[in-house]
Amino acid sequence: MTESDFLRFLAKQVKTAGSQVKLAKQLGVSQPYLSQVLRRQRPASRELLSALGLRKRPLEIEDVR
Repeated sequence: MTESDFLRFLAKQVKTAGSQVKLAKQLGVSQPYLSQVLRRQRPASRELLSALGLRKRPLEIEDVR
């Protein structure tokens, strides 16, 4: 999932919840933080990703020489 995909997913979750305030409460984060994530001003925390049922995997680089 790209960052853009994640932000679309998060925006859809906001729409489903009815508002940023409601989704933030459901996820256990503040509404200002959620808004900053949606505007790409702050990265999504491990806690936020976990609350959404997601996890960030480190970039894997493989030497194919």
